[in-house]
Amino acid sequence: SKRLGTTDQRIVLYAKDRGCTFPGCSSPGYWSQTHHVNDWADGGDTNADDLTFGCETHHALVGPRPDQWATTRTGPDHRFPGRTLWHPPTHIDPTRAGRLNHYHHPMEYLLRDSDGGDGAPGNDDDPRKPGAA
Repeated sequence: SKRLGTTDQRIVLYAKDRGCTFPGCSSPGYWSQTHHVNDWADGGDTNADDLTFGCETHHALVGPRPDQWATTRTGPDHRFPGRTLWHPPTHIDPTRAGRLNHYHHPMEYLLRDSDGGDGAPGNDDDPRKPGAA
């Protein structure tokens, strides 16, 4: 299978991710690389469901070791299904809890959350809060 995403796949990513999916990154999709959520070298597919955007800086942080970032996809029962979770290295978070980037999805900040109703995504999903997903 091909390793590089096609133009059509990038168009899908612009609609889905809108920009770099690393927590807190504001780089737009036009400045991002396509990244395999499941590493291509380990059998990851080059299809829109397994691709995500990562800017040059954050894409380079991903690797298989515990001292590197890892990516996974949220499941259908997650509050934000189909999104990319970034799991920090163990020296940042020993539990490697996944974190989302809400920057490119501003409507998520308008949703009422389950832990206070302040309008921001809940502690489990807001990468700006300690222990966030």
